[in-house]
Amino acid sequence: MASDREFERALAAAEGEVHVDIAPGVDGDLAATVSWGDWISDGITRHGDSEGPMSVAQALRRAQEVADLYGFEKVAVAIPSDDLWNREWGVLKPQRGPQVFEDEDELDVADDGDEGPSPTTGWTDDDQRGGKRL
Repeated sequence: MASDREFERALAAAEGEVHVDIAPGVDGDLAATVSWGDWISDGITRHGDSEGPMSVAQALRRAQEVADLYGFEKVAVAIPSDDLWNREWGVLKPQRGPQVFEDEDELDVADDGDEGPSPTTGWTDDDQRGGKRL
């Protein structure tokens, strides 16, 4: 039976979340580790930790337990391919993070320095390379 739990796909752990890293194990079956960063509780910095490897289902349950126990915002998942995701584990939302460009022409980058300063930074390409501000 499919679960309605939602997990966000992520390449790496971010502050405020528990991270589950899924990968093929030594025996070829999927295995997962759970990790979380430092957090502050009652004014005291608590150190993060990691657990695993374990089954993916166990890791997702443990990650949710850790998130609930320590007040992390969400559980994020790293998985090498969407094809490896089992719908019984829940819903895997699209990957967050920087946009991936398929073609260099999609990038809006001034590369000749002749277009004047950037409207957002006030820097020209030459200024950025030389470290000088206008």
